[in-house]
Amino acid sequence: MEISVINSNGRADVAIMRLSGNFDSEGYEKFDSAAEAAYRGGARYFVINLSEVPYMSSAGIRSFIGLYKTLSKDMSEQEKQAVRTGIREGGYAFPYQKLVNPTDRVQEVLNTSGLVMYLGIYKNEQEALESF
Repeated sequence: MEISVINSNGRADVAIMRLSGNFDSEGYEKFDSAAEAAYRGGARYFVINLSEVPYMSSAGIRSFIGLYKTLSKDMSEQEKQAVRTGIREGGYAFPYQKLVNPTDRVQEVLNTSGLVMYLGIYKNEQEALESF
């Protein structure tokens, strides 16, 4: 899997990650490393473009959950309470991690795993960026 990471409009706190190739046991470490480097560089909001990812295994799901956990560390107690309430009511979307244009096959994995309940999915990067 190939990954490019750019900052949005010069904002160091927003990382746009563009993935290409299979997001599986051979690619997840690249994602984890790139996400960790962006986080260490100050990114606290992530847009992950999946338009060129034909396949995602459970390794990709694990990577998304790992990024969620990393970003959750910075949440205030009030935000954490909103998460618990939102999940309990079935209407929570994590505000710091957005997915863009997953392929049909990847969308199916996201649906099956239940991640679509927590991660916003957008048609394009601009729409995802405007949601922050």
